[in-house]
Amino acid sequence: MEPFARTIDAAKKVVHPRLAGHGPTLFSGLSTHVDLKLVSRLELGSGAVALRYEPIRNQPQERDCR
Repeated sequence: MEPFARTIDAAKKVVHPRLAGHGPTLFSGLSTHVDLKLVSRLELGSGAVALRYEPIRNQPQERDCR
């Protein structure tokens, strides 16, 4: 399992309702997939959505991202 997946407790992301067409790729350095489960969601008045994910532990098999 990727070191990131072993040490992360949660991943939080706020999504804004805007298409930019550019920007950084999140977690582009991972060599394997890390399955996440959505544990909370908060819709903000601006239209943005705050999302919180946690990794699914004890995955039966890692999948190659390449």
